[in-house]
Amino acid sequence: MVSQIAFWSTLIILNTLAEPSLIEPTQIDDTYEPFEQWVNFNAFAARVLESGLVKWYHFAVWSFRDALEEKELESKDCWYYRIRAAAQWIEQSGNMLFHSLSNTELTERDLNNMSNGLLYQGEGGLSKERWNFWKMKFRALAKLDVSEDVKAIAIRAAEQMEEKEDEENEDEEKKDEEKEEKV
Repeated sequence: MVSQIAFWSTLIILNTLAEPSLIEPTQIDDTYEPFEQWVNFNAFAARVLESGLVKWYHFAVWSFRDALEEKELESKDCWYYRIRAAAQWIEQSGNMLFHSLSNTELTERDLNNMSNGLLYQGEGGLSKERWNFWKMKFRALAKLDVSEDVKAIAIRAAEQMEEKEDEENEDEEKKDEEKEEKV
């Protein structure tokens, strides 16, 4: 019994099991069900990241890279699913991602796993610059000829990103006020 507890408390195998589920389904599938499952699994993975149990930052970056840092896919439906999956990372783990920007120690392997897409030429890994690029791309999506559903998802993701920034600014202002009061 103790060995089972130790196994689950370290989540050794969870990364290995999760990775195949986070690979986008092929466009060959004749149904959208695998894409719906893929978006749902991205939401689950984002929740696990937000809980602090794992450090799946690279999975989040994969999702953002595919949706926002690469050229638009010919298949609009597949591209829309990518956007939905990326938005799940903001909705479900936006706090963890935002607070990890430039604050998370990344190994060379991590950085390789978080390589840039074709459309993003800035600092790799998790950075405020990349966060701002993603936010800008979500905003830009809302102005494209896309479905109302995709527009709403993109706008909401950008708004949630701005909320995280505003919360940090408020926290910093509060800390500054507390310092001034002590002096």
